[in-house]
Amino acid sequence: MRKTMTEMFPDSCYSLDSGGDPSNIPDLTYDEFKDFHSTFYQASNAQFWFSGDDPVEKRLSMMSQYLDAAAYSKASKEVPEIGRQPLWKEPVERVN
Repeated sequence: MRKTMTEMFPDSCYSLDSGGDPSNIPDLTYDEFKDFHSTFYQASNAQFWFSGDDPVEKRLSMMSQYLDAAAYSKASKEVPEIGRQPLWKEPVERVN
């Protein structure tokens, strides 16, 4: 799957493994891992989508129980816009 995504979306973030190359994970120090996690995996970087016909107020009340208690960090990164992969001008063939 990783190879397919790399080949199909070479000019977008979808060509990359969201957690980095798994073969490099053993090279991370514990502090590097903690810093990455605390920067990118926090409530201030979350986006929420809801679907259904349940009451919006109930939904938001439920979410606020978690979000109000969440720690927010100024180290939070702004979420970059994900561009579209440009269309191919001609067919491309890849062989393993």
